[in-house]
Amino acid sequence: MYNILENEHVEGTYNVSGVDEIQNIEDCHFHLYGKLESKPLKKIGHITALDDLVGKANIKASVQ
Repeated sequence: MYNILENEHVEGTYNVSGVDEIQNIEDCHFHLYGKLESKPLKKIGHITALDDLVGKANIKASVQ
């Protein structure tokens, strides 16, 4: 699991990019918490990736 944190310079409303790419990866799931506003470095969601090998799951979840 990788946490999704808001940018350290952003406060208020926000947009998340890259969701389509994550959803197209097998056994990789994107979870956004639905917070309407954020504060710098606040957790707004996470990515869960599954695989038989931990290293492969880490690669899946680390999509930029």
